[in-house]
Amino acid sequence: MAVAVVLSCAQAAWGQDEKPSLCECGPNTRASVIKVERQAGADTWLSVERGLDVQPAKAGCFLQPGDIVRPGAGVSAEINMPDNTVRPVKFPDVVEIPEVAVTGSFQRLMDFALGIIGKDWQETRDMAAAIVGDTREMIPAQYLIMPGVYAVGEQSIDSSHTLSIRWVGSTAPYSISMVKDDGGAAKVLDVTDDRYANLTMSGVAPGVYTLEIKGANGISLELPVRLVAAEDVPLLEGATTDEPSSQEYRLEEALFLLRRAPSTWRVEAISRLLVLANENQDFFAQAIVGLENITRK
Repeated sequence: MAVAVVLSCAQAAWGQDEKPSLCECGPNTRASVIKVERQAGADTWLSVERGLDVQPAKAGCFLQPGDIVRPGAGVSAEINMPDNTVRPVKFPDVVEIPEVAVTGSFQRLMDFALGIIGKDWQETRDMAAAIVGDTREMIPAQYLIMPGVYAVGEQSIDSSHTLSIRWVGSTAPYSISMVKDDGGAAKVLDVTDDRYANLTMSGVAPGVYTLEIKGANGISLELPVRLVAAEDVPLLEGATTDEPSSQEYRLEEALFLLRRAPSTWRVEAISRLLVLANENQDFFAQAIVGLENITRK
């Protein structure tokens, strides 16, 4: 079994009684902002308050007991609470993070994740969730964007499992299709009113394709993808655990692919993080892939 020295975020940067800055991970972190949504035309945003300290908050903001999350007019958010429930909040309501008991399993996952990422959290989150260009003053129907996916070039996709993708913008229903670069008819993989899809790749032959997401209004996004076998995925060496089925290994593998240069595996990494966030309720995966700057008409 590979061995690594893993520091908790509490030990790495703060004393025992010292709280981290607003939105940073700390010894009592048990909650986070996982989604922020803003109505078109709203001139306010989401803020987090601790005593007299106030600052704007985005998805991925870590929260401490006693922190108050306050949406501005026209703003709503979703908070991953200490009891692992998701609590929606919208103006004029607020959410205060309660005190919670420390559990060994949560502390172990915190130490593990922060040991990998360190304090370079925002850069990692931007790789998975940043929306290039400020969409706050745009009408969503006029764009279609995959968070974290911008100028990444051809993407390699592991065809042995489901590909999870998400997007913002355009109008429903959406069609997701693939067409092989050497010709042939487009294969429609899904039609959905949602802004996410779980695509089965096992029935698609290996090769180079163009993946297209197209809204009902004709706005579309095209992404070149290469379907590969599982054995062609870069191997994670020196993992902190040798249990590939464990949540820790899967998180570390996804982060390895996400942060790997060049960014050929960005979409694959985001897919794995989305599965961890949605199916396994992984606190750190949820913080990494949380959406932000979503504007509704």
